[in-house]
Amino acid sequence: MHKVRELSAVIRTLGKPRQGTEAFAPRDAAADAMLVLGVHADQRERAALIEATNGAAVRAERWMYVRALVTLVASIPIAGATTHSVKIEVAEEGDWVVTRAAAASGRLAGRSDYTCELARAMGGAPLDDGYGFRLPSLAMLRRRD
Repeated sequence: MHKVRELSAVIRTLGKPRQGTEAFAPRDAAADAMLVLGVHADQRERAALIEATNGAAVRAERWMYVRALVTLVASIPIAGATTHSVKIEVAEEGDWVVTRAAAASGRLAGRSDYTCELARAMGGAPLDDGYGFRLPSLAMLRRRD
């Protein structure tokens, strides 16, 4: 029953895809993504740490951001590693909020094309190496308007 309650919480967190964006702190969505990864059967053996600083807020569809974090962790194989651990860092870099994957040991051996497409759909862009994405900060979007 404990796992059923956890899964139910995950489903409520993801919610159903809906139109419209909202402003949110990436660290809040990172907590949701960690919850999703914690109950995902295929990801239990992979150690994932999502670190989000108290950086800038973004405007996007929250469910897309959570899904981008989950797919970034889940889809990146690690070459030459004895442990499958991935660290995701979310930090403010200038006017952008950058989400970047790094392997705790070994090296990243793949990229997530789906995460890249989600980044574009949220109004951002994938990083050049494909191991993350960047979104404009809320402050940057306000200056544009």
